[in-house]
Amino acid sequence: MDYKFSVVMPLYNAATYLEETVESILQQSIGFSDNIQIIFVDDGSTDNTGSICDSFCKEYPENIVYVKQANAGVSAARNAGIPYVKGKYVNFMDDDDLWDANAFKTAWDMLEAHEEIDVVACRMDFFEGRTGYHKLDYKFDAGDMICDIHEHPTFGQYSVSSAFCRTSAIGDLTYDTRLSYGEDAKFIISLILKKEKYGLLRSAEYHIRRHLDESSLTQNKRNKETAYLDTASYYYKYLADHSLSLYGCVIPFIQHCLINAIKYRVNAEIPDSIPAEISGPYIDILSELILLFDDDVICSARNISMQTKLYFLGQKYGAEKLAEMITFKKRFAYINGLRIGAVFGKNSLVIENENKSLLKTVVSGSIRCPLFVKELSLKLSCGSKDYDCELKYAPAKNHLSYKGESMNSIYDFCVRVPSRTYSNRDGIVWTAVADGKEFNVTAVTSSTP
Repeated sequence: MDYKFSVVMPLYNAATYLEETVESILQQSIGFSDNIQIIFVDDGSTDNTGSICDSFCKEYPENIVYVKQANAGVSAARNAGIPYVKGKYVNFMDDDDLWDANAFKTAWDMLEAHEEIDVVACRMDFFEGRTGYHKLDYKFDAGDMICDIHEHPTFGQYSVSSAFCRTSAIGDLTYDTRLSYGEDAKFIISLILKKEKYGLLRSAEYHIRRHLDESSLTQNKRNKETAYLDTASYYYKYLADHSLSLYGCVIPFIQHCLINAIKYRVNAEIPDSIPAEISGPYIDILSELILLFDDDVICSARNISMQTKLYFLGQKYGAEKLAEMITFKKRFAYINGLRIGAVFGKNSLVIENENKSLLKTVVSGSIRCPLFVKELSLKLSCGSKDYDCELKYAPAKNHLSYKGESMNSIYDFCVRVPSRTYSNRDGIVWTAVADGKEFNVTAVTSSTP
């Protein structure tokens, strides 16, 4: 190989941020000229991306390759760049993100020291429209390490941009051009499975630019047909089938990967714009996958809501059977000795209005409870006195699943309390009584004006 690293960078109308992105590569402590190659793949840009690429090519003719193609998507662009790779290791960087100055040197040291791995993943943090570390940052808590996927099944890797890969290990592996979503996760997970270990670098960070219009982009994805059956077939089902072919079962690592991928899908009702010939098979695939999840994997899954865990379990056992199986200890629900989570967790009780007068304060809002709860009451304790809340079932507020089924039960509540008593917030305690069992609930105030 001619370089230590190659960076394949798919570009589409990238002019706004491209110079800043490339600068983060030029400034790498390992040294750019002798050690790093950049492969621009212009995926049919219509802005001045091309002129910026030409400028970099002119300045660094030995280090930069510029490939142009008609717009075909990010997977096709990455695939188009792979044949030009001359680095021992390769990174597939997004065109608006940034690397720490020491990232390549740190990745080189780990990959060179550990032939037993083909992938090194770095910490991810966000900047611009959102800040903070990625939800999977917990896997970096122990510092730089080699992760065995069988010992750490919750340490999934879904981003290819924040990882460095051993070029020789890629072989005939390519990005699936049938996928509009999850193509990077499918690629990197498939590569990790080859050796069942990969490196974690807490000491190197990949900075992900989050744009202010991201919420609207996410909504647009929900309305695209390719976000459903194609993703379910060529990403979700593929991983399950691939694990079955390798191990004879869907191993916990892949189960966790799938749970992390479909948890948002399970929590999202399918828009009416998606035709039945797509939504039907999509629902079937997700339902089949849920049945493959082991109880201990569901219960130990990270960054997943209580209602989603219960929904998974309910799909496996049926709602009535699940209600019989659940036991309680303090504020937590258990199944077969496995802790599912808090019965009334964060944001379960939301105060939406506080109408105050001189004598009375009327507090109203909503409370979310699991579907297995048959009878619910709510009381507010102020000082030494209890005040019973009026509850009204509000099915229109229930969160619906991908099947259009309720994932929880929402009740509106209202309670009247003496204003003088209610003003002493330190003495306020909310208690939910679910099927005769008492649970303290923490109230939050709605941010909705």
